Amino acid sequence: MPQSDVVTSDFLYVRLEGDRSKVKGTLGLIEADKTERLKMWSEKIKPFLSRNMEVYGYFGKYFQATHLQT
Repeated sequence: MPQSDVVTSDFLYVRLEGDRSKVKGTLGLIEADKTERLKMWSEKIKPFLSRNMEVYGYFGKYFQATHLQT
């Protein structure tokens, strides 16, 4: 789906999906460093948090990482 940066409500919902074509094996596990992608989203979300807007995050089952840093 294309990314939309238009706010149409009083809350923000971010859905992060992974690449299902890279998942292999019976457990469907892959590991990838998503640090830069998460940093980018962190910067995009900060202005909304500073306005006390509620932000919800959803991580799809294909979004997997070796580590997440805050």
